[in-house]
Amino acid sequence: MRVTSKVDVGVVTTPVGPTDVAAKPAIDVAVKPATDRKGLAAIARGVVDDAADARADPLALVPMRAIVLVQARIAELAKIDGFSDAVAFIGEKITEPPTVRAFEDCDLKFVALESVTFAMDVDEDAQLVLRGEGIGRAERWRCVKTKLGKEAGFDIVETESRTTLQTEDEMGLFVDEDTFIFADKTWDPDIVALLADKKAKTARDGKLHDVLARVNIEEPLWTAVIIPQEMAVALSASPFGGTEELWGAMSIGDKLALTLATRAASKSEAASMRDATQTQWDEVSSMASIVGMSAAVVSSVKFTALDDVLSFRMEASPEDVKKMAETISKF
Repeated sequence: MRVTSKVDVGVVTTPVGPTDVAAKPAIDVAVKPATDRKGLAAIARGVVDDAADARADPLALVPMRAIVLVQARIAELAKIDGFSDAVAFIGEKITEPPTVRAFEDCDLKFVALESVTFAMDVDEDAQLVLRGEGIGRAERWRCVKTKLGKEAGFDIVETESRTTLQTEDEMGLFVDEDTFIFADKTWDPDIVALLADKKAKTARDGKLHDVLARVNIEEPLWTAVIIPQEMAVALSASPFGGTEELWGAMSIGDKLALTLATRAASKSEAASMRDATQTQWDEVSSMASIVGMSAAVVSSVKFTALDDVLSFRMEASPEDVKKMAETISKF
């Protein structure tokens, strides 16, 4: 599951934080009762009894191999004026109308999602954890498959141990009726292990441990990144050359505030990066109106160096966001 996928998860997609509500009892669980399972089937047997805490916290369903995390709480973001319209517009651009209708007719709707959590590893293999009413009910995905046939791009596969969604390279796990995991198949053993063992190591225990400690994961949108090698090479000639981490979040109040930050090699390096990025912004900010940025948004952009951390901050009112979305939609 690189950038694109055979399953148009964007139609039904989004991440939740550790304070999310407890999951409901499973209806279409990934595991079927049996007493003679071996190997992965034996591990998977513990899903129903042992994964309750993990279901309530999507990060508990992300293996420690992750180096990129993005989480969006759709239910909270939906409170932003124009958010639903922007989502609908994007859906229309990337998805064929029959596909949209099939998902809606089968009660798989993006607007019903509570959250989406995206994770990626060093090989650019990825995982999505979707939380929302009915998103993990296998019969709803069977409904989509029935309506679209081969155009669905996936099959629902039942074995003795579990029911899964399968594409050529990806798979979907029905964790409980409100939790669905879609990931590259390379993630399968790690995810199954997490479902079976609450003590198994997650993304919080891996390379992202320190970065996650710096970001406010209670915000409705946040990210934590260990910069992949290819990106590091691309950044080498920029003011951000040599940086290894990136984190940020968006908060909702009277205005939307977006913050991003990274660590430099030293305090003096952070100051140099701030000066360089400020200079670049001053050179291009006069063209910001092309994407609908108002003068107030442009003037809110700030670059700050504090010790070895370089931070970026931008604020926008709901009206500013709506104007930018409308402008960009015309491109």
